[in-house]
Amino acid sequence: DKKIIGIVSRGPNRQANSQTQNGELMSLPEYQGKGIGKKLLLRAEDELKKKWSEATLWVLKDNKAAVRFYEQCGWKMTDNSFNAEILGKEVALIQMSKSYK
Repeated sequence: DKKIIGIVSRGPNRQANSQTQNGELMSLPEYQGKGIGKKLLLRAEDELKKKWSEATLWVLKDNKAAVRFYEQCGWKMTDNSFNAEILGKEVALIQMSKSYK
C-alpha cells in the first residue's frame, strides 16, 4: 500500500569512547514475521561494514522475540545494559554486538 512499515538507521556508536571505533544499529520495525526487519537489518549492516569492524544495538531486555531475531542474525549479547524511560515507563535495555572482521 506504499506506506512506511519500518525504518532502520545506522551511524557511529553514540556511547563509544575515542578508543572505540564501531557503528551502532538503531531500528524500529513495526511489523514482525514478514521478513521486512531482516531486509532492513541486512541493508544497514552492509553500510556498517563499509565503515566499522564492529556494530552494537540496544534492545528491550523483555523483548525476547527481538533478542532471538538478532541472535539468529549473528548478534551476541554483551554485558552492557541500562535502564531508560520510554513513553513514561522504566525499561531495561541490553546491548548486543556483531563483529565484521
